[in-house]
Amino acid sequence: MGAGVIGAAALAFVTGGSWTRLTATLLTGMAIGGWGAWQVQGWRAASAELQRTQAAQEQHSKNEKRRYTASDSYQKESASDRIVYQTRTRIVRQVVERPVYRHICLDADGVQQINDAIAGVAPAP
Repeated sequence: MGAGVIGAAALAFVTGGSWTRLTATLLTGMAIGGWGAWQVQGWRAASAELQRTQAAQEQHSKNEKRRYTASDSYQKESASDRIVYQTRTRIVRQVVERPVYRHICLDADGVQQINDAIAGVAPAP
């Protein structure tokens, strides 16, 4: 209860007011003071909530900036690291065994060369 309320109540009593008037003045002053305190408390709570909201927004902005920076650096690194596929062909000599030639020393080309040599024909390259 403030000094202004007590002063107003005392002035009302001294100037010819009754106890009822004094009580009504005190109750009215207390109600107005309580309402004022409640308003101030609401303003404080709203101010604190505003500060929390602003801090959260700033933190969110910082996080977004970090994410964009990390994404940018990742993109730059991945651009330099590319996968290149190269096809290499290798020819392997294969020995083919034919069951027909297992017991014979010469194949058809060898027999042809021997026959040409007997006939006196020059061998084909």
